[in-house]
Amino acid sequence: MQKSPDRDRLSIWIPTYLFPYLGMRAVTFIKMDKMLIIEIIKYLLYAFYMIFLYFLGLWVFQDADRRGLNGYYWCIVCVFFPLGGIPIYLILRPKNIIKICPDCETLAEKDSVLCYYCPHNQERQKLPFRRYITALISGLLYSAWMTIKYFCFLSYNGLYEEIFILSTRKLRKMNSLLKSHYFLKSPVRIARKTENEFSMPSFSLTYGETPYSTALHILKHLNIKKDDIFFDIGSGTGHLVFFVNIYFNIPSLGIELVPFFAEKSKIIAKELALQYVEFIEGDFLKEDLSRGTIFYLNCLALNRDLREKLFEKIKSIRDGSKAISIGFPIPHLDITKKYTCFFSWGWENVYIHEKYSD
Repeated sequence: MQKSPDRDRLSIWIPTYLFPYLGMRAVTFIKMDKMLIIEIIKYLLYAFYMIFLYFLGLWVFQDADRRGLNGYYWCIVCVFFPLGGIPIYLILRPKNIIKICPDCETLAEKDSVLCYYCPHNQERQKLPFRRYITALISGLLYSAWMTIKYFCFLSYNGLYEEIFILSTRKLRKMNSLLKSHYFLKSPVRIARKTENEFSMPSFSLTYGETPYSTALHILKHLNIKKDDIFFDIGSGTGHLVFFVNIYFNIPSLGIELVPFFAEKSKIIAKELALQYVEFIEGDFLKEDLSRGTIFYLNCLALNRDLREKLFEKIKSIRDGSKAISIGFPIPHLDITKKYTCFFSWGWENVYIHEKYSD
């Protein structure tokens, strides 16, 4: 008895409203080979696996970098050797995320003044066991969603900057030099190392970057003039000082406590042959701010005492000067604008102040 060929085929019923261009009114009957279906499923699974590896690599890079590990190395290990690399990384990574932020109920770093999604957390709180379990589950789910959202936006933002913002030769050279000088060098790890050398409190030199797109969004509303002078308080790698000088063509100055960052910034400034760019290695509380007219302050990594001292220092700026504060408003200055912008750690409030004459 001859076997019917239809036994080796899979029948799929598809409503014709999915294919209106066929002009049919009845239900269409389609037969497809089982082998073809299996091949399609294989390719779909492969596509999902590649997407998973992509987001895994981004997460491992960011997570390792935030903990002072080498993000490049661990990203390569976990992506190319996931079966062994992921368990090893989860075992060896510093166990910093073991508390829950009382503000947004996401997992936060132990001993840190920064919550990854809600940077206003100040101290650890002990929760009742039932609430702890509920907060743990909701925090994990919310953290997973925010991680996916963050890395999707991070990828889009990086592509947008490369195409539309870093469009001139000098800006592209600046970006290339920054990448080459910090290749396989984690700014977070450098900041943590300086903390230990200076015997400073943990996370007092937490590193975070302002993307060029965010900086441009903030600064373009300030009506920058040729006689303005930009001050970056805690300039880090100096990327914002370089960007403002090149894009807006105004004098720019960065104050940085970490010696490695200050020295590298001076070297890059020489390689770019930039005029009116200056970097000062030192404590911003002891430096003269009287020359500046636009001040950029990232206050999230500062404890309350240091933040209040910085705000007191800002009182000495000249009338008509503008101050951009990340995370916290400056009490004695008038707020002219407020935004929510994207940064290397997530989304944060930005306050633009102006000092008026008394």
